[in-house]
Amino acid sequence: MTCFGTSSVPFVHSLKGPMHLKEPLKPVGTPVGEYLKALVECNPRILDVSILTYRQPPPVEERSAISSADVERLVLALALRGREGMPFWDAVMLSCFNNRNDTPEGLLQAALFHQPMKSCRDLISRSTIVAGGFEQIALSEGGILAVGSEVSISDLGRLHLPLLDFHCRESPENDRLVESVCRLLFDCTVAICRSGKSYHAYGLMAVTLDELRQFLYRALLFAPVVDRAYVAHQLIEGQCALRISPAPTKPFRPQVKFLVRLGS
Repeated sequence: MTCFGTSSVPFVHSLKGPMHLKEPLKPVGTPVGEYLKALVECNPRILDVSILTYRQPPPVEERSAISSADVERLVLALALRGREGMPFWDAVMLSCFNNRNDTPEGLLQAALFHQPMKSCRDLISRSTIVAGGFEQIALSEGGILAVGSEVSISDLGRLHLPLLDFHCRESPENDRLVESVCRLLFDCTVAICRSGKSYHAYGLMAVTLDELRQFLYRALLFAPVVDRAYVAHQLIEGQCALRISPAPTKPFRPQVKFLVRLGS
């Protein structure tokens, strides 16, 4: 049985700039959970890591009462997403422009939906991670496992790994685009992962919560390359998370695709 516990590490935060982490020696194609286990193993100052076990959020039509006109807007939004590769909620908002019939109250209300993660968040100790990794954590049927940004660092307290979700579709051309964005946003080595359709990014450094917020604010400037809705929800939540297990509508298990190193 996996043992979880609340960290006794205080909020010390005597950082003068980010704390860079040692890079795991794992090959391209390594599942993210295995890569993160190796990250903990080669960085003995990491005492624990936050995880989330959650369920997929409800579909749009179950988040608020939507009208027949809203349904038509959703159809238009889905067509825009399919044709232009536009983020879903950006397409929804665009479908609401210049409508003279009614105000899209239902869709606007649905856009505010946020799934709180505090109740499904816990800390997994270093010893548990080293002994069995993240993949051993039992999930209920339909459950999804994600790693959180919060980590406890000896002598420094609770800090955060900068995590980011991209929207652009995976392709050789977009590999280069994501690499360029990461070089501008991160001040460390970055593990770029295939998420199934797009990319996830893990910065190999630990930063304060204020520094994490500044990182997310700057990341918004790269929307829609960066997933704008993801960034908004992480700011609401007060920390980041990225999926590491398959999900009902996302059967691909994320894996490392390439690394972006400073100065390379």
